[in-house]
Amino acid sequence: MSRRKVRFGVALIALVVLVVMAAYRLSPTYYGFMMHSQQYYAEIATACDHLIETTPYSTTNTVGRWPPGVTVLRGDAKSLPPAIRQLHADKVLVGTNRVAIAIGVSRLGYGIVWERSPYDNTGKRWDLATAAEGLRRVVYSRNKAEAASQ
Repeated sequence: MSRRKVRFGVALIALVVLVVMAAYRLSPTYYGFMMHSQQYYAEIATACDHLIETTPYSTTNTVGRWPPGVTVLRGDAKSLPPAIRQLHADKVLVGTNRVAIAIGVSRLGYGIVWERSPYDNTGKRWDLATAAEGLRRVVYSRNKAEAASQ
């Protein structure tokens, strides 16, 4: 094999590796997301609250366990707050009391959910949780006074 072909093969492999690494870095990995500060998670939660308050709801759409009234947005939708758009999600599902963010596909994918805490009887505590491989982990919680009246 000539040196020219070897150099071309090495250059091609390097290019493929760079493209895959660039695509992989666009959306944060599950472990990368889990390494952020509480302030970062608070920004994501605030952005989710904004979506719940401002998103027009579909009355016919039913997605998975979500009832009618869920709006499905593309991850690059201009209407998404910057904190959510920077996650490079595949899709964002917005309901009247929940936001779910789907990032990645297959075993590398995971979800982020902002919803009322299932562990709080008052209805005031909301959790930002991740869902990956059947495991739910709460990364941030806060009380919302308006949650009790909804």
